[in-house]
Amino acid sequence: MRIVKFIQTVNRYLFVLGAVPLFIAAILTVIDVSGRYIRHPLPGTLEISTLCLALSVALTLAHTQALKGNTDVDVLFNYLPSKAKKVTSVFTYFLCVIMVGLMAWRAWPWVAFCHRCQEWVDIVGWPLWPFKAAMLLGLFCLFLQFILDFVESLRELAGKPSLFQRPTEKKLDIE
Repeated sequence: MRIVKFIQTVNRYLFVLGAVPLFIAAILTVIDVSGRYIRHPLPGTLEISTLCLALSVALTLAHTQALKGNTDVDVLFNYLPSKAKKVTSVFTYFLCVIMVGLMAWRAWPWVAFCHRCQEWVDIVGWPLWPFKAAMLLGLFCLFLQFILDFVESLRELAGKPSLFQRPTEKKLDIE
């Protein structure tokens, strides 16, 4: 399945790329806080940090879902029989595909409108549409990942083997 491998690779690269705005936000915050002690804070830090954090979240959602790294509450789920767990997973992933698909579908006109109206970040003077477009890209990749998870849960319900190898998190051995 080349398409599955392609989606996983794109999600992984976006995950790594999502660390860059997080690093930028951290550096800007340190510079801003340090500058306050000498009465020269960095103007626009709040706006830039907000955009960076939103960008970081949007770019890392899909790979986090692929790793099953999102938080889930499974108070009742653990007590269900195996077949009921599989049916619940199919239903949950179906709802996720629908909801995230609708969000991505509605985000496209939102990005186009922002580009057409030339919406800007006031203090720093940056156009806002590239950040919204990155959020749309993140939603679309999350949508594709939920489709993969939905198909995988259907195959698991039917008792068929997995189509793909789920990515694993690399752990650091610190001793």
